[in-house]
Amino acid sequence: MEAVKTAAWEGAFVARILVQRNRELALLWSGFKVAAANSLLLQTVPTLVMVATFSLYVLLGHELSAATAFTALALFSVLRAPLFMLPQVVQQATSASVALRRLEVGAVRESSGMEGGMTARLSLTLPSADAL
Repeated sequence: MEAVKTAAWEGAFVARILVQRNRELALLWSGFKVAAANSLLLQTVPTLVMVATFSLYVLLGHELSAATAFTALALFSVLRAPLFMLPQVVQQATSASVALRRLEVGAVRESSGMEGGMTARLSLTLPSADAL
């Protein structure tokens, strides 16, 4: 820090820090938007699925009796738990992807001899989404 002050580089460093800060704020804002969309999906999809299913059932010419409606509601409530987990799974997959990219950058730095690299070479693979 003393070298920065004596060489009068404060302005240049402040500008670089502000650029990085603005990038970070943009990433945070996009993360907040994704979280809001996940929350919206979490709250609306189960209700929309029930309304669409009952509407289609009636439009196809079937009579919607109380027994049919309550049975369907019970089945929808069983399916609701996996729908509640969907936003969390998306968030965790995104976090894992970011972490793997960071590890990869560290491994590349280490293999190219750059400072700040990792001490050991990492090799990480994830199964494809089709395998899950």
